[in-house]
Amino acid sequence: QSDSDGDGIGDVCDTCGADPRAPADTDGDGTLDACDFDDGIVLFESIREWHSGGERTELNWQDDVAYDSFNLYRGDVRELAQGHFSQEPGSNPYADRVCGLTSTSYEDTLEPSAGDALYWLVTGVGAGGESGLGDGAGVDRPNDFPCP
Repeated sequence: QSDSDGDGIGDVCDTCGADPRAPADTDGDGTLDACDFDDGIVLFESIREWHSGGERTELNWQDDVAYDSFNLYRGDVRELAQGHFSQEPGSNPYADRVCGLTSTSYEDTLEPSAGDALYWLVTGVGAGGESGLGDGAGVDRPNDFPCP
């Protein structure tokens, strides 16, 4: 059968429509994580840079019924490469965190210097506390500087 979004799942069986992100169903409920809003997983939906009169980056992530708010962590990619997934705010020009966001979007106006790069991670906060920073290639991402 055809696979119009190229995610490896045929259109007839694709519970996530035209979303080309990796097909994972972490909670096994038949809905792919990218379209599952009750699995406790928060994925970025888009990260867009705007360059019209002022530098800014618009971040958008999924909502999930398990969470009342979200925490956003930003850092220097060089530190990330050293395994520092959350960085102490102020420890470098890019390390920061925004805690208790009640919307699923944020505009970041910080522009990295030429040759530098930023990254963002988002967590959900609900009755069970703060979710993890996710995993990368099966490696847990420790949060050394969580929101208070």
